[in-house]
Amino acid sequence: MYTLQNIVNVVNGVLIKGSGNVEITELVYDSRTISFAERSLFFALQSSRQDGHNYISKAYQKGVRNFVVSKQVALEKFDDGNFILVADVQKSLQV
Repeated sequence: MYTLQNIVNVVNGVLIKGSGNVEITELVYDSRTISFAERSLFFALQSSRQDGHNYISKAYQKGVRNFVVSKQVALEKFDDGNFILVADVQKSLQV
């Protein structure tokens, strides 16, 4: 188990919104497979066919409040969300 701040440090990211004290036990990148939303960290992966940033709202509706992103997100839509900004989400997941 890690705190969000631990993860910020490991992935060399910046906590752009929220609290670093949240405990994370689950890593997810598919909004269809969320089981433990309150302890999950959603990675907004991008590929040539999909952009995980488009699924942040869906994950948020399912209860996820912790996200790793690589581009700007309308943070005001996610009142109690926690967001880590990184240069490359896929590389962050692989660390």
